[in-house]
Amino acid sequence: YNLGLALSRLNRSDEAINHYQEALRRQPKYPEAHNNLGNSLLAAGRRDEAGAHYEEALRQKPGWAEGHSNLANVRLEQGRTTEAIQCGEEAVRLDPGYAEGHYNLGNALAQAGRLPVALTHYEAALRLRPDYADVANNLGNVLVELGRLPEAIARYEQALQLKPDYADPHRNLAAVLAHLGRGPEAIAHLRVLVQLRPADQDAREELARLQALARP
Repeated sequence: YNLGLALSRLNRSDEAINHYQEALRRQPKYPEAHNNLGNSLLAAGRRDEAGAHYEEALRQKPGWAEGHSNLANVRLEQGRTTEAIQCGEEAVRLDPGYAEGHYNLGNALAQAGRLPVALTHYEAALRLRPDYADVANNLGNVLVELGRLPEAIARYEQALQLKPDYADPHRNLAAVLAHLGRGPEAIAHLRVLVQLRPADQDAREELARLQALARP
């Protein structure tokens, strides 16, 4: 199990999976191993298998906020949004101070179009974990959908302060700034984006388009 943890932290998911499976072969009643095996399976794109292990973790440890939050995450990836919301709500009921629970619930609510409620959970997650760049970025996305563009820009900038090499906020900022007619700033973010993701053809095309518009 501990070797699986170490390999997971190195993003070596396939190797981690083997060791978690070995831990469970030796000790089947091990909810933490089921949960972390689920995490590694999800990282490897094996959603249905991940969901089965999260479910087993919760059978063994029913009142576990992390397990419910992880199940919410995989249900959202499976397109089962209503179930994702239910699991997320249970996670934050069990542990209102669990930032990841609020984040995953916010994601599910945003997917369901329940933007004001999603906003409250993203804000809660950031209060609990001010260094959570993913939350700041997704909070920016919800603010864009609500038409609150200056606040969205501030959240995207916050995400980049927390994680300067985070590609998504650069893309999102570029889109908002271009929409507001702030072409040079949008171009600057797109240039960083194509450095971070050289194979991103959409970013390259948008950069070329804005540069063409900026020429006299």
